[in-house]
Parts: sequence; structure tokens; C-alpha cells
Amino acid sequence: MKQKNQFETVYECLNNAVKNNIFHLTLKDEILDGRLINIRNTNVVNFGSCSYLGLEIDERLKQGAIQATIKYGTQFSSSRAFLSSSQYEELEHLLSLIFDAYTIVGPTTTLVHSATLPVIINDNDYIILDHQVHGSVQNATQLLKARGVKVDMIRHNQLDALEDLILKNRNKYNKIWYMVDGVYSMYGDYAPLKEIEQLLQKYNQLHLYIDDAHGMSWKGKNGSGYALTQINLNEKIVLTTSLAKGFGVGGGVLISKDKHLVHRVKTCGSSFVFSGPIQPPMLGAAIESAKIHLSPEIYTLQKELNAKILYCDNLIKQKKIPYVFSSDSPIFYIALGLPKMGYNIVNKLINKGFYVDIGIFPGVPITRTGIRLALNNNLSNQDISNVIEAIDEVYPLVLNDEEQNIQQISKYFRMPFEYLSDVKVLKKNENENYTIKYVNSIKEVDKKLWESIFEHKGSFGWEGCLFLEQTFNNNASPENNWKFHYIIIEENSIPLLATFFTVLLTKDDMFSSVEVSKQMEQIRHEKNDPYYFTSKVVMMGSLLTEGEHLYLNRENVLWKKALKWTLDKAREIQEDNNATAIYLRDFDTNDEELKDFFLNNGFFRVSMPDTHVFTDFNWNTPDEYLKNRSYNSKKQIKKSIFKHSELFEYKENTIQ
Repeated sequence: MKQKNQFETVYECLNNAVKNNIFHLTLKDEILDGRLINIRNTNVVNFGSCSYLGLEIDERLKQGAIQATIKYGTQFSSSRAFLSSSQYEELEHLLSLIFDAYTIVGPTTTLVHSATLPVIINDNDYIILDHQVHGSVQNATQLLKARGVKVDMIRHNQLDALEDLILKNRNKYNKIWYMVDGVYSMYGDYAPLKEIEQLLQKYNQLHLYIDDAHGMSWKGKNGSGYALTQINLNEKIVLTTSLAKGFGVGGGVLISKDKHLVHRVKTCGSSFVFSGPIQPPMLGAAIESAKIHLSPEIYTLQKELNAKILYCDNLIKQKKIPYVFSSDSPIFYIALGLPKMGYNIVNKLINKGFYVDIGIFPGVPITRTGIRLALNNNLSNQDISNVIEAIDEVYPLVLNDEEQNIQQISKYFRMPFEYLSDVKVLKKNENENYTIKYVNSIKEVDKKLWESIFEHKGSFGWEGCLFLEQTFNNNASPENNWKFHYIIIEENSIPLLATFFTVLLTKDDMFSSVEVSKQMEQIRHEKNDPYYFTSKVVMMGSLLTEGEHLYLNRENVLWKKALKWTLDKAREIQEDNNATAIYLRDFDTNDEELKDFFLNNGFFRVSMPDTHVFTDFNWNTPDEYLKNRSYNSKKQIKKSIFKHSELFEYKENTIQ
């Protein structure tokens, strides 16, 4: 995928949430009390706040902000490279007592990452990201990629994959950095820090960078966070956290046992040299919060929240509501699957008086949409009981609305979810009179019918499909063996939908830039493994066809139901063949209705790469063409192409 398409894809997915009235909501409240908010002119209990201890409405923090405003004004407009308010010195001293380490405060955690990583990581270091490490960490590593620093990613919490990369790269790089969250912001699960600590002891090159934003305050000595309850801070570990969650104010913090490292970041980090400081009112509030953290009161606040967490966890288990991770964190993620499920349940819960966050791509994979409940001390046990009752009530209604079931959701998340056996899912009473034909060979499809549907649509007429079936069958190479799946849906013998899928092997870098693909080809060559970084996929059409692979009569009111059945069938084919992805192609980029339908059903849009395009015309004969090819390239061209030259028909076209 090209860089511009990455942002376009993210925009389309998130803007779809805006269209469904889930994102860009504005509060109507004149005063906030930490519990109720007014959205869409409705008062709802807010389960979207990550201020876990409820300190944002504490009178001491408010007075700290007020007094700081009176003393210092609303802003001290100077880069910290030149001047700092004396408040910084007081706050950073208190934070150093909380963490028993050196600290520096930045305007946000994101800016702390952007300031820290380019300073502490050298060009001959190597970065390994956990797949779910916070987006602000991943964005900061883009600055390092531009310097040539190698960055890889592993599946979430897969330490065997981490160790494998360490072993493969420890002789190539100076330091190897593994980057994780202490508490992951969506599912509420943890990094396996005790196991990572063992790897730190085992491999001298390994260093650890932790973002513990969601672990701060509600856990640990002096509210120092979850991470420090699991691992001892040392000079191989760099810790960051947020003051904008449990701490109740704003800003981010860098924490390290290395005084020189902290000083280097303060001196050279872009956020401290070029960005504006934290405003005096917020520093005043932060100082008051730090004082609470250093008092016995912090443990009372932690105990209060922990009781609510346990209460919520038990209720969810009793109801058997499918949630992803059971822990003692204040984040609960309810599994739904498709984006449309998330939109539906959020709106239903708002109507019942509760606001919850939605987890959606790119924060989570597009078929792992869910809702996130965040608990805080401003909520009561009755609030928690009421929202769980509401979720239990609307969950089966959402399943019914979107024609899903718990087995499908289990497949999306690859987890064995259960649900109460006495839940009655309503059946829709629709007068439907359509037939579905699903076969594995074009020979089982009426030739006249297929030709009438796809005439002039592309290079996949009946004879063309038969040729593909005969060609990509019983071959020695796995990439040259395809499986075919044909679907025709008719209503009263009139075609409503028709398409075909192939199951085939593709290179995972197919949508990557030319530069990335060249690197992957080099790796395949070095490993002597042509199947490195390849996967089996389910593709609408095939690698050798172009055109309108999907016929859909959208004048028929059943078109969405027919298309949904087809997508469900594609997922079934994917599961049966252990394929990693489904590719749907080729569609009108201006078709907003179809784009939104695919997004709601778990598919996002990317631009396909150019196909069958050749730009190297600095040759006139086959021998001249081969002259500048690599040895392996010459070998493959002679074997796969020139050997069959008698079957080719050559035509020369001049392009103006």
C-alpha cells in the first residue's frame, strides 16, 4: 500500500464512524461532574473516561490550577530550552519521589515519545514493536525509519517470536529495543513483563521501552503504575507514562535510572527544544495530584477502584458476555466483530443512558471491533450493574439486527466465546424467494447464464474460467495450483448476484511499495526460500483477471442480503482453506454506498498495484533484455517464459 493510501484508508474507516454518529460527538454540558455527560441532548453515564481515579474533579487539583493561574497566568510562552517555570522543578522532584528515578515532563506522552526515541536510539540499533503497542510509539519510530533504523513488528505478546528475532539479529546491531505497553489501551491486557525481564537478563543487547500510560496511578507504589509492580527499573529499561489518565491532569513523563539519558533528552529532544510547555494551570494541578500520590490516600483510591473492577468482572462472567481479557485492569473490551455491530450497540446503549467507547480499525483489526468500558471512581457499583444489564439486553438484539452469531464472533477473535443458552435471538420474517448456487467449477455453471452476466465485463467468460481451471491445476509449484469457487444468487430465476473466488498463494508484500518488494525479493534470494513472506488468500477474481468481478443488481431490495451472504461464504472459504485474508476487487472508487457497506462488514479499501505494466524498454531483442537481468532472473525467464515462446502472439503498439 502506498503511503497516501494508508492515510486514505484510515480516513475512510474513521469517517465511516462519523457517518454512523459514533465519532466527533460534542458534549452539551455546562458543568462536568465526572459521571454524567450530555450527548445528543441526552444525559448518559460516561464509561468512556480513562481518568481512573476520578481526580480530574478533585477540589485540590482544581484549586491548584486556579492558584497557579493567579500566580503565573494562563501561559508561560517559552521553550524549555530557554526558560522553564519553577513549577516544573517542583513537579519533576515529586515525580522522581514517586518513581524513585530521574524524570522529565513533556506536554503529552506522544511528544515525549517523539522527543525520546530519536535521542536514545542510534542508527545501528534495532527496534522490535509489539503489534499492539500504542500508536504514539509506532508513529515516533517512523522518525527513526527515515534515518535508516530497522523496525520490525511481532504478534502481540509473542515472546518466542521476540527471542527468534534477537537471535537472528544480535550480531548485526548494537542494541535491540523491544517496545510495549504496560497495560494495553483497548483490551486491557498486560505485557508479560516478568518474562521479558528474564530475556533482558539473558541477552545483554536487549533493551526495553515501556509506555505505561494506562497503568499509571491506579496501580503500584505511590501510584507509579502497573509496569513497576512487575519489573524493576534499571538502565536497560526506559519507562514513559501519562498524566492524562489516572493522574487526572495532562502531560507525559519520561522515567529512567540513567541521569545522563534524561538530560540528553531534555537537551536534544524536539518536544523540549521546539514545542511549547505545559500551561501553568495544568502544572499547578499536576503538583497537587503528585502530592496525593505521595500520601496514604493513593492506596485508598486504588482500593476503591479495584473493588469496582472485581465487581464488574464478576458481573460480566455471570452474564457470559463475550469479553476479550479478564484481568484486574479497569478496561473491559466486549467482543463484537464487524464495525456495524459496534455502531449498532453504541447507539443502542446511548438510547439506554450509557456512553461507551468503540474499538475500531486502525486501533484494532477491522473484524475485531468491540466496545470498551473504562471504570473510574466517579462511577458507582449501581452504574456498573446497570450498564452490564443494558449490554446483556441489547447484545442479542444487535446479533439479530446484523445477522451474526456468537460462533462467528469467536472466529473473528479466535477465542471460544460463550453466551447464555436461554437468550432468544429473533428471526426476521421476510418474504424471500431467492436461490443460491455455489459450485467449484465453471463446468457446473450454465454457460449461457454466465456469459449473459459477464459479457464485456472482463477476461473471465465461461471459456476463460475453464482455461484458468485447467491451467492452474495439478502443477508442481504450489503458487500454480488454484481452487475455484463460483456463486450465483437468483430471485425468481433472475440473476441478483454473481462472482467467483480463487484460493491462491500470494506474496505478502503485493500491496507494498516497489522498494519494499525489492527488499523482500532480496531476502527470499538470501534465504533461498521463494515462499518466504507469502500467504494463501481468497481473492475475488484471480491474479490473471481484471474487470467487474462482481455482478450485483442493486435495484433489487435484497442486494445487501445477497452480498452479505457472499461475504460470509468468502469467510467460510477462508477458514476451510486456512487462508490469511480476503481480497475483493475491482470496484468503482466513487461508489460511496458500496464502500460503506464493505466497511461496515469488515473490509477496508486500498489501491491495487498496477498489473502487467512494463516500463523497461531499453532493449530490442530477447538477448538484450536478458543482458541486465540477475542470474536467477535470467534462469526463471528462460524456464517460465522463453521456453513457451512458440505459444505467444506478439503485437507492437506505440504509446504516445
